Amino acid sequence: MQTLQIIYAQAFTALNLPPCPNLFNQLIANYQEPHRHYHNLHHLQQLFTVLQKFNFSNYLNDRPSIILSVFFHDAIYDTRSHENEAQSAKWAAESLTKLNLPNTTIDRITHLINLTKHHPAQPTDLDAQLLLDLDLSIFATPPLQYQTYAKAIRQEYHWVSEADYRKGRSQILQTFLNRDRIYHHPEMQHYESQARINLNQEIETLNQNLI
Repeated sequence: MQTLQIIYAQAFTALNLPPCPNLFNQLIANYQEPHRHYHNLHHLQQLFTVLQKFNFSNYLNDRPSIILSVFFHDAIYDTRSHENEAQSAKWAAESLTKLNLPNTTIDRITHLINLTKHHPAQPTDLDAQLLLDLDLSIFATPPLQYQTYAKAIRQEYHWVSEADYRKGRSQILQTFLNRDRIYHHPEMQHYESQARINLNQEIETLNQNLI
């Protein structure tokens, strides 16, 4: 896979602007915060690995906005906050405005970031569908990788009691299973079956000995 720095630079090159090394370094520093056990650089790299694994050229309309949305979507992350997406979008807008990105591009990026709070994308917005599916692609990984992910999420919520965590986590996962489809982008729909297997397995594990 290409390095994160190259992917970042490519987004700016496509916009005919020079990449800002300071912003890149700041983003990387945020993803390396010690309280992040899943929402870290590995998560960022995993999303770009999936993005590069498939041929999205027939679907992807605005690659620079997708790339920058991925970089910023978890730039602010605090498990005690319900404003992570909004704060990440705000930071993206402030930072990219200083770099003279077009307002239409900035508006698009902030819209995409806010969608990652699990709001549905419009059926005609394939770029938005792709970003949301990428963010959920961990659901469809092989079982051992998925279990590692689940343990990392528990570490991020270490401050929540075991009973409360099991109940809350089960409810969240069930909302995804209740959807007609977890993945909507045409290139991601083959992930559906494995994702449902993993989610059901985690819910079963969480519900064991739950009072």
